[in-house]
Amino acid sequence: MKLRVFADRSGKILATFRPTSGGKDAPSRVRIDVEGGHEHEIEIPDDLVAPESIHRLHSEYRVDLSSPAPKLIKAK
Repeated sequence: MKLRVFADRSGKILATFRPTSGGKDAPSRVRIDVEGGHEHEIEIPDDLVAPESIHRLHSEYRVDLSSPAPKLIKAK
C-alpha cells in the first residue's frame, strides 16, 4: 500500500498520512510542517499499516533517501 510519510533528513519517520476516499467535502491537500521533515510517498507492507502495528513502522523502519526513489528499509 502507498502511504505518505514525513521523514527527517536521516530518514526517521516522523509522521504518516493515509488519505481517505472521501466525497466532495474531503480535503484535497494536507500540510504538515515538521522541522527538517520531507514528504515522500512510499510503498509500505500491509502488515505495517494496520493500526495495531503502525508503531513498528515508526520505531523499526526508516526511509532510504540515498536513491532517486525513496523506499522503506529496516533501521540498523
